Amino acid sequence: MRVDALASSVGLTNKDYRKFWNNIHKTNNDKATKYCDIIDGCVGDTDTAVADRWREHFEKLYNFVDDSVDRQQFQQRLSAAISDNRTKVNIVVQDIIDACHKQKKGKAYGPDNISMEALIYGTCRLYVHLSLLFNLFLKHSYLPISFRQSVLVPLVKNKNGDLSSLDNYRAI
Repeated sequence: MRVDALASSVGLTNKDYRKFWNNIHKTNNDKATKYCDIIDGCVGDTDTAVADRWREHFEKLYNFVDDSVDRQQFQQRLSAAISDNRTKVNIVVQDIIDACHKQKKGKAYGPDNISMEALIYGTCRLYVHLSLLFNLFLKHSYLPISFRQSVLVPLVKNKNGDLSSLDNYRAI
């Protein structure tokens, strides 16, 4: 019924679909709020308290499976592949170029503040250095902490639902 009312109000008979969908978007987001001060029953006195609550929630959510056996197995296989000259792991410059060109433009910066466009439009000199860097990571079986960090942003699943419930959010 609401859709029919919106269709008649914007004159969908003129087939102005853009105006129709803009109105649908506006009415669906009327109840959405930008901020929520109470998360999971805890009042966030500071932004740090709220951020800590989200960190705890996502750590429990994404780290609840013990992967120590899989991790050990992966490390053994990687070490065996690196030590075996016949199946030597090597990341060539073309692999880096292909991976960089498959990335999407316009995404948010990571913790390193490097935009994806910098990698997409990089020169061969950049790709050669990245190839050397990644091969060194494999050779020495070491990955710096800064390469293992990411930024998770909680995104509301249902804007009309309970905004203070952690279950009403997903991570992006």
